Amino acid sequence: MVEAKEDSTDVSNTVPHRPPFEKMFPKPDPPTAPTSSPAAHIKGNGTANCNGKASAAPHADEDVPPSVARFQTYLRINTAQPKPDYAAATEWFRGQAQEIGLEFRTHDCVPGKTFSVLTLVGRNPSAPTLFLNSHIDVVPVDEEHWTSPPFAAERRPNGDIVARGAQDMKIVGVQYLEAIRVLKARGWVPEHTIHVCFTPDEEIGGIEGMMLFLKTDFFKELNIGFSLDEGISNLGNEITVFYAERTGCHTLISAHGKTGHGSQFIAESGPDKLLRLVDKFNGLRREEETKLKTSTRDDGSPYALGDVTTLNLVSLKSGKAPNIVPGDAEALFDIRVTPRTDYYAFRSKLESFAREESGVHLTFYGKPTPSPLPELEGPQYGPYWSRLDEVAKKRGLVLKPEIFPAGSDARYLRGIGIPALGISYLKNTPVLLHDHDEYVNDKLFLEGIDFYVDLLPALTSLEA
Repeated sequence: MVEAKEDSTDVSNTVPHRPPFEKMFPKPDPPTAPTSSPAAHIKGNGTANCNGKASAAPHADEDVPPSVARFQTYLRINTAQPKPDYAAATEWFRGQAQEIGLEFRTHDCVPGKTFSVLTLVGRNPSAPTLFLNSHIDVVPVDEEHWTSPPFAAERRPNGDIVARGAQDMKIVGVQYLEAIRVLKARGWVPEHTIHVCFTPDEEIGGIEGMMLFLKTDFFKELNIGFSLDEGISNLGNEITVFYAERTGCHTLISAHGKTGHGSQFIAESGPDKLLRLVDKFNGLRREEETKLKTSTRDDGSPYALGDVTTLNLVSLKSGKAPNIVPGDAEALFDIRVTPRTDYYAFRSKLESFAREESGVHLTFYGKPTPSPLPELEGPQYGPYWSRLDEVAKKRGLVLKPEIFPAGSDARYLRGIGIPALGISYLKNTPVLLHDHDEYVNDKLFLEGIDFYVDLLPALTSLEA
């Protein structure tokens, strides 16, 4: 018999809010890599003064462009879970809106978890809008593993800015604002309205963030036609673009069986049943790993991680004494289901495994948000994808469309039919999100502003 239960806890994108049985292990020190290519400085007004609630800043460099200084200021606001300083961040957003000349509104779905929306009204305000999303919160840090204070945003001699959130994803939010600052200074007015949204709680699954926000009248009145969200860094010169995401299916297996003294042969104990089920889960894991190594997409390119489903045993729990065969045992699997697989059919397969054992229960964590795999050149995504591709080619960039193997707030928008692409201008940079000594080079940051200066007019000039 199997009991399949739902639990609203979302652990697919979570660090601080985890089930008590789950254990996390320290990550290795990050690899070193060359910094990014040079780019021109972006001019503008600003200050690098640190908010009183953020970590103390090192002395300011006189040669730092104002846009870089503003980026450092935002990085110095400690928005790490589980106690992000959303209030300080909100005041910084308010100040940026005033400086740039943008409308500023806030909305709390949960008290203290504030959405900040900075709006540049277009010539056709009734047309579908461009929604530029960036989450405010960052993951916790183990300061002893950092070579610089994680919220000091120290700029090293080679231009690397070291801070939690440098890649994930404070860089993107500031680049949105800096690009609009540059365009407005040129007198540009978009055809479509642009909303820059700073979002709480993405790092803990968005349960009290985007998931609630999209149900509000405030959100519906934004009239979103298309959204940009976060991507990931690349070691090479490519820019990864995420057009879909895997769906979290964290599964707790609970097995109940016979118990007795450790000197006997106890048959059908909880661990006996659990291990048989774990072996079946791992059989699926081996099948998916083979797919990753041997399968190709329709265009002939090899599968990436997001194209397959991953299953990983992340926690085991059983036993209370060394001389008692335990009657109960638990195993937690971190499972991410690719949109190339029917989510509910996959879950039914897991349930069928459990039905083959007596006394076994499955608990599925989180609220699944599976959505169909979109066609990048189809009617919904095609116009936006073609404009993005044109801008990339003009700048000598290669776009790499992929399914995001983890999770972002974009999944909630796609789930209600809003097309969304995840992209971060992070090339020639190691992937350091959630890692120690997370950094981005200031020249790459400036280059990314130029990229959005080209991209925003292209995306907002489409016919309504």
